Amino acid sequence: MKHLIRSACALVALTLGAAPVLAGDPEHVARIRESVAFDQKLGAELDLSLRFLDEEGRSVELGDYFGKKPVLVTPVYFGCPQLCTQVLNGLVDGLKEMSLEPGRDFEIVTFSINPLEKPELAREKKAAYLELLGKPEAASAWHFLCADPAQNTAPAEGESSDRAWHNSSVDALTSKVGFRYGYDYEIEQYAHAAGVVVATPEGTVSKYLYGIRFLPRDLRLSIVDSSNGKVGTIADQLFLWICYHYDPLSGKYSFAVVNTVRALSVLTVLALIAYMVINLRRERAAARLQAGG
Repeated sequence: MKHLIRSACALVALTLGAAPVLAGDPEHVARIRESVAFDQKLGAELDLSLRFLDEEGRSVELGDYFGKKPVLVTPVYFGCPQLCTQVLNGLVDGLKEMSLEPGRDFEIVTFSINPLEKPELAREKKAAYLELLGKPEAASAWHFLCADPAQNTAPAEGESSDRAWHNSSVDALTSKVGFRYGYDYEIEQYAHAAGVVVATPEGTVSKYLYGIRFLPRDLRLSIVDSSNGKVGTIADQLFLWICYHYDPLSGKYSFAVVNTVRALSVLTVLALIAYMVINLRRERAAARLQAGG
């Protein structure tokens, strides 16, 4: 069953956000596409000791962005010609229409899967997306990370090699969140799926939101759901308990018909009980008045 769910999730992620056009012979293309997936690993514990460079070139640990709030984790690469831009644009569109605020309610960690990308490019991307978001105050909450060159490994030799540079922290983080991708050396691009991983303040993988468009409702509920009660309102908790449930197959929140019917049934029973109690009291009061008269 888990295998079927993972395969379906990968298909959803690839369908909602197609991988870049690949070059070369059909066998070469097929091998790369087969390496691309977004496997759900709900409940996985992220290694918060993994080291990266932030957009200013400072050495940081993944754990620097955890501890108090949920974290939206977005695997991309900054030189991506198409899909990564669509993912981040879609995230910005969703964030603009959501009342929760970066920094106050959640953090965002966007990291590059390309070990050769530098902090300068990460800084440029951060500036561009903060401008697109229209909230310069979010600068302290949206972090653009790249690989620490000290942890890089040069492409291996041999026909079985993917001819790609690797980084131990990038490999560890992508493996933990189930983000599998392939490097096409013929066009020097990465084929990958699209989506956002939502993690708890403690660093546990909590939700996956697939594709390149993220509904404000899904973003809000996933953050509230992953906050351990630290973010959101009582109304949000009621919505999660009664009205909506997370569908791991689609990576979205859908209307929980069964829960709603159950809640309405309970309310109906309570209303009937209250009605009967009130009427009974009125009858007893009326009887006492008659007896006293």
